[in-house]
Order: sequence, then C-alpha cells, then structure tokens
Amino acid sequence: MADNKTNTRLFDFFLLSVSLVGICLASASESAQGRKLSFAVNGQFKILQVADMHYANGATTRCKNVLPSQLADCSDLNTTAFMWRVITAEKPDLIVFTGDNIFGSDVKDPVKSMNAAFAPAIASKIPWVAVLGNHDQESTLTRQELMNYIVKLPNTLSQVNPPEAAHYIDGFGNCNLKIHGVPKSSGDYSSVQSLKGYDWIKTSQQFWYDQTSKRLQREYSEEPNPQQGTAPGLAYFHIPFPEFDNFDTKSATTGVRQEDTGSATTNSGFFTTLVARGDVKSVFVGHDHVNDFCGELKGLNLCYGGGFGYHAYGKAGWQRRARVVVADLNKKGTGSWGDVKSIRTWKRLDDEHLSVIDDQVLWNSSPSGSVLLRKNILLGIQNRLPTIKIFPPRDQVMKQQVQIHHLPAMNSTTHRNVSLLLHSTTHCNVSLLCFWEARNSKKGGKFMGIDIVLVDEKPENHGKLKLGSYEAYDRETKAGACLRITNHSDFEYSPTPMEHGLYMIFSFRLFVIIFVVIDICIDTLCPMWCITTAIFLEGFPRVQNPNQSVNANFVCQIHGFIEKTRLQPNPSSSFFLGAITMADNKRTSMFNFFLLSVSMVGLCLAPVPASAQGRKLSFGVNGQFKILQVADMHYANGATTRCQNVLSSQLAHCSDLNTTAFMSRVIAAEKPDLIVFTGDNIFGSDVKDAVKSMNAAFAPAIAAKIPWVAVLGNHDQESTLSREELMKHIVKLPNTLSKVNPPEAAHYIDGFGNNNLQIHGAAESSLHNKSVLNLYFLDSGDYSSVHNIKGYDWIKTSQQFWFDQTSKRLQREYNKEPNPQQGAAPGLAYFHIPLREFWFFNSKNAAKGVRQEETGSATINSGFFTTLVTRGDVKSVFVGHDHLNDFCGELKGLNLCYGGGFGYHAYGKAGWQRRARVVVADLNKKGTGSWGDVKSIRTWKRLDDEHLSVIDDQVLWTRSPK
Repeated sequence: MADNKTNTRLFDFFLLSVSLVGICLASASESAQGRKLSFAVNGQFKILQVADMHYANGATTRCKNVLPSQLADCSDLNTTAFMWRVITAEKPDLIVFTGDNIFGSDVKDPVKSMNAAFAPAIASKIPWVAVLGNHDQESTLTRQELMNYIVKLPNTLSQVNPPEAAHYIDGFGNCNLKIHGVPKSSGDYSSVQSLKGYDWIKTSQQFWYDQTSKRLQREYSEEPNPQQGTAPGLAYFHIPFPEFDNFDTKSATTGVRQEDTGSATTNSGFFTTLVARGDVKSVFVGHDHVNDFCGELKGLNLCYGGGFGYHAYGKAGWQRRARVVVADLNKKGTGSWGDVKSIRTWKRLDDEHLSVIDDQVLWNSSPSGSVLLRKNILLGIQNRLPTIKIFPPRDQVMKQQVQIHHLPAMNSTTHRNVSLLLHSTTHCNVSLLCFWEARNSKKGGKFMGIDIVLVDEKPENHGKLKLGSYEAYDRETKAGACLRITNHSDFEYSPTPMEHGLYMIFSFRLFVIIFVVIDICIDTLCPMWCITTAIFLEGFPRVQNPNQSVNANFVCQIHGFIEKTRLQPNPSSSFFLGAITMADNKRTSMFNFFLLSVSMVGLCLAPVPASAQGRKLSFGVNGQFKILQVADMHYANGATTRCQNVLSSQLAHCSDLNTTAFMSRVIAAEKPDLIVFTGDNIFGSDVKDAVKSMNAAFAPAIAAKIPWVAVLGNHDQESTLSREELMKHIVKLPNTLSKVNPPEAAHYIDGFGNNNLQIHGAAESSLHNKSVLNLYFLDSGDYSSVHNIKGYDWIKTSQQFWFDQTSKRLQREYNKEPNPQQGAAPGLAYFHIPLREFWFFNSKNAAKGVRQEETGSATINSGFFTTLVTRGDVKSVFVGHDHLNDFCGELKGLNLCYGGGFGYHAYGKAGWQRRARVVVADLNKKGTGSWGDVKSIRTWKRLDDEHLSVIDDQVLWTRSPK
C-alpha cells in the first residue's frame, strides 16, 4: 500500500530507477525478440492477461471506484503491487497486456509511465507482449510512436507490425507468436465519418490473420512429425466485437456482465473470420472493466480479462482481477509430450489470498480428431441401418441390382432398387449409407436422382477429389465411371423425418455427402489420406433442431449415415463416392432446337471474346453510362421449363422463353452500355446440360453485342459443373468481361468471378484515360462450409482485402497526373447474396421499392458492409437472391438495393411483374462544354408488362459541390 503523502520527487526517483533498469537490460531486448517460446517440461504453457492498467503517474495518481477505506492510500502503485503478486503466484510463461496500458489523458510523460506500467514484467524477465487500447495514445505519442518505443523495451516480443504485412496492414502492434497466440491491435476510435464510436479490427488485419493461420497450418502438417488439422490458437486484442453482446451473466459459462459491451457500432466480421478458420479457440479482450465473463458462441470462446488497474474505473468492493490461461499437452504412451490436449482459464483476484475463481475448460481436443468424433456419433445409430453386401468377381466390372430399404422410422416398406458399379479384385463386406432421400420442397416433393461415381483409390488421386467434379476421371465403365439412375418409378416420398433428430443438409449444391469405402480395416484409426477425404463429410452435415422451421426456396433433404466399414486389405481395390443430383427425363425437340440455335450463335461469334476482354469501357458522348442488372434468371431447359408463380392465364404458355423475351425487350428499350447478371443465372438442379443452359440464358446479351459480366448465385453450380468450371466457361463466351478471378489476387482470393471494371471518362474529354466510375463484382458463394455456421455463404476476408486494396490503388490512380482528381471515383458493387444490413429496411423506411420476404443473408456478419463504408468509394450495392424484394435504402451513406426477380422459372408472386434494374451514371458538364467527372448516379426499374413500365426512379448519389 502506498502512502498518500508520497511526493512527486519520490515518484520521479522510482521512474528513474525503472528507466535505468530498462537501460541496463536494453541488450536483452534483441534476444527476446528472437526467443523461441516452448511448452515447459510439465507439458504446460501459461499466459497471464493484464487488461486495462490505465497507468498514469504512479503514487500521485489516485484510484477510482474503490472502497472508502482504501481511497486514502490507493494509487497506481497498487496496480504495480498486484502485478508483482500475481506474477509471483502464477509464474507465467508469457504476459499479455491487452491495451489501455496507460491512461494517456492523465499522463505527464508517456515514456516514463510505460516504463513504470511494464516494470514488473521487465524485472521478472518473463517474455511479454502488448497491444494498444483506445486510451494509450491520448498523451503526446501516437500509436505508432508508442509501439516503436515498446518494441525496444527488455524482454518484449511485441512487434510494430509483422514484416511480411507491414506494407498493407492497418494499426500497430499486430503480431503472431508461435505457441500459438495471435495478439492484434483493435484501434481506438472510428475515423470514418458515418461510423461513430470505437474502432475495429480492419480488413487488412483480418486478411493477415487468415493468411498467417493458413501458413501455420501448412507448417503444422509438414514433415517432420506432420500433425492433422491445425494447432489451436488464442487471440488477444482490446476492444470486443459486437458478438460479445450475446452473453449476460446467466448465459455466460463463467463470470459476470455488469456493463454494456463497448464494441464498435458496426460489425467488422472478425468473429466470422475466426470461426471460419477454426483454429482460434478463444478470444481475450479488455476495455469493459466490470465484465469478466467467458461464453462460447459457434465454437469460439469470447472472454473478458476483467479490469486490472486501480486508476481505471471499476466497482467498489469488486476486486481488480487478472486472467490466467493454461494450455496442456497430451501425454503419449511413451511418456513424451504430444500436441495440445486442452486449454483452461481462471481468474486471480487482488484480495488477501489472491483468490482463484471461475476455473473452466475452454477447449478440449478430440481423442483422434473431429472426423472420428463424427464417426462415433454416426455409430451410435448404426442399429438402424441395413447392410449392403457386394461380391464382384476378380478384375471384372459388375453391374447389379441391390435392394435398399427405408429406415424403419419412415413408416414405409418401399424397396429401393439402385444400380451400383464397383470395381475390385476381391470381395468386400461393406456397411454403408443405406437411405437416400432428396426432394424439392418447392415442387411438391419432386424426386431428385442419384449418381454413383467410382473413383480409383490410387494415392495420386487423393488430392484431386472435388465435390461434383468428375472431369479428372474417364467416364467409362470402370473406376471413374459415373452412373446416373433415371428410372424413378419406384421412388415415393414419406414425410421428412426431422423429428428423429437425424443429420440433414440444407444445400442447393447436391454434391455434398461422400461415402468412402477404403481397402483397409478401420476399427479405430484412419490413414491420414482417409481423414483428408472425410473432411468433406465434416464440412457439410447439419444437425437440425426438430422445432426449427425451414424457410428456403429450395430445400434438399438428404438422410443417411456411415457405419463402421470393413474390407479385405487389397492395394488394387477401389472406393467410391455417392452424390445426389437432380434428374429430369423430360426433353423435347423444340428445346433441343432452341439450344442448338444458341450454340450456333456462340460458334459464329466465337472470335469475339478475346477482344471483349480487352475492351475499354467509357462514358458515351451524352455523358452517361447505363447498366442493366439482371437478377435471378433461374434459366433451365427453355421451352420445356415451366414458369413459377404466374397468373393462371399465363401458365399454359409460360416457360424459360419468357425470360429470354423479357431480356430482349428491355435491352432494346434501354440500350445499356453494360449488362450485369447477378447470379442464379441458371437453376442448376433442373438443368440437363449446364453449358447449353448458360448459352441460352446469356443469348440475348451475346446477340446484342453489348459487353456483359456475370457473377454466380447459390443455384448456378447445382448441375454438373462446379463454380470454377462455370466461370471458366463464362469467360469464353462472346462479349463477356467476366473473369475467373483477378490475376493479381488469384493465388489467395476465395470464390470465382471476382472482378473490377473501370469506366473511363467520355471520349475526347480530359478524363478519357482515367477511370471515373469503378465497378466491383464479387462471388458471394452458395452455402456455408463451416460446420457450426448454418445457411448461406458470404464474401470472405480475402475478397474484402482484394476489394480494399483495389479501391486504394484506383484512388491513387485517380489522384495522379495527368488531370489529378480529388478523393476517390465513385463505385458500384454487384453480387448475389445480400448483406445482413439489408434487414434494416422494410417497405416503409426504404427510399423506393418494397419488401415482401425476409432477407436471405448469411446467418453471420461478414463485415463487408463495414469494409465498404470504411473505404467510402462505393455508393451503392446491388444484389439479387430474394426475388420479391426490390427496394433501395440508404444506411450510413451506402445504398443497399435489390434487383428484383427477373426470371420466370424463379419463384415470384402471381400478378407482381418480373423486373430489371437500370442504373445510370451522369457526368458533370464543364463550362467549356466538355465532360468531367461523375455528377450523379440514378436508378429505376423496368417491369415486364405491356408497356415495359418504368417505376421507382430515384437518385442514389450526387457529388457535393467542390
């Protein structure tokens, strides 16, 4: 306890002593930076988290929110004494300071205050690392200057920033320690005009984390001693993200909530990034001093450290505290230590006994990995599964009928006849997934067929397996053959067995479950390559709550399980994959003739694509650039594909050809400079030939010889081509400006079809060689592949990073000579699945248009809205997906707009016309009569009625007067 009368001279002497210690130990700093952190001989690694010291000026700085009996003698030195006590008691291997280390606004000399704040850690010679909070820089040093100083202190492992990312990463203090902790800087306060409040972890930081995590996983799985999966990770930063709001004292695992979460007012998407990668098991933050809970959300623990410092606000009688985290290693049978077994945490209170409270396990590794855990779940219900026994002769391809019975719970005795091809050199006895069901809930339970695909099990093929991609294998009657079952007369459907708690898949991509038969007995262990293959199984099955309703436009339900599998060991035998696909036996010569005609048009125009890819887009002589958005064509098979949700008077003669006719009419009426297809261009599950259907879908744009670009939706890939294969075909079509991916980002970017187009100024204007309007196209994916995130996919961190870097590059070019411009050129973004922020609007608060259905966004927040608002150049986002919504609404300066349903094979609303969105950018007219930069961006919609009516004309953005 400090004496209240301790004078400034004594404090100066104390700081001088600390400074001298720092000078004496300065040579240790360099060796600390290169220190290798390792688990101790007891198989543990212990981390002490110190959150919110708020250190100021030592003995002269009074405490806040303590009991009256403590107040007279309480100062910053109480914070120092508490740290000494807990270091002595816990003997940590690493100390992590998670920001607000000093309280800058009360600090006289930030260097001296930092020396004093970190003094116990420095004196103990324990490695330590620090990130910054929102108060550290409120004295005379900037955040960069603070980190530049911290990294010179003894024993610190802090970095100003990781060298490999220093040229692009935001913030200061981002670093990675290979034990595996990931400290980050979460900033201080928002610098974005429309986003008030606290700062957040930026796209560049998330991208660095994502890339670092992937690199560490590769290293973890490499020789020598390759390990499976990823090493567990921990993340430390200061400001919590909004997902901390999910917990209160009752719902948290341990600890209490006593104040609101002081997160940013916008969602950065970092929670999603962490969950998607899956290596980080727990996040530790500070900032909100009287919260100290831990709660688990989607497999990620969100933990507060609890207030540590006495000059920080607190709660009288509620002791200051520190969080301890311990990772324990697995003990091998040989007595040596293996990988990490568990991660535990507890808190130490600054009371008489340094009490330990809230001891809890944050994470436990599965005994043999997640695949075996899933296998155990499946084996728990194996008594409900029939068995298939196949005995093909040696070196002979067999085709035979095998009866598969319904599960007893289905109340059906209907037998299922399934043709199987199997190539093997010896007999095998297989217990396999034996109940198949797939039905389209929007089509009255229409049957969906089965593909049995045989894949050679030679080791060199293991890395080539892709869901729904069989092009690597010969389509012959041998290993690699694909057999489609098209006789469905015996298949009838019973009510969906959701009440039985079975695994279900909610996916419009039907190549999802893999059934693996391996030529080795797998009583307890799988070879590594087997686990690699079975990861697909881990990625897609969903446990469905029987009480949860299913609201989807198309629901594929698949039920079945894998039992323990036994085969006679034989290096020449094979395994096979089973996949569900849509089948449709209806064909007519009219449709074939139509597709043939489109194909011939494509052949005649085949030389065009190369020149189209290099075409320069510019504003017209009228100072305008017009874009036609076509959302959700859902094209299938032409004249034989019936319309959905139209008036009864239209039904008899309505088909995909109505979609084609509408497009031709609106192109002729609007004469756009660019056509943008925003996904679900074809409805893959109803498509017979994906290539022919795409050719037919895009035919009016191709025939019009207008440049066009396409992104993918969640239904395009549900036929025979993967998303990558679809884009590789699209980029070869005439007049398209689509790309498989931007060349500069192809090595890291997620998805396919990400692209940027630059629209130059009007010909003969001073800006004819400068992009004055930038268009961004992104692949929003189809369905989540993260096992504990259900529903639709989202725009990933890598794509957001590409957008962020591209936007910054285009702004630099816009500001360069010749004719340098101020700020950034306006931009527009196009993709398929809406952002969660679309939920903000309804028919009343939207500027124009209506909401008639829920927003079908991802169930988590990707942070892309925040990324867009932060950059500020994109003025409007245009999406599809939800066909009955066609509104535009402005949120934090960004317009969020639906295109409205375009296609007739897509669901709609009878009497509510199909529609297309038009966007026009207008240039400023200079006093000289020449065209300048973009003045405004407008939009309206065209209806497919008798007059091609124009509705909802509105201005989305107008440039402020200079």
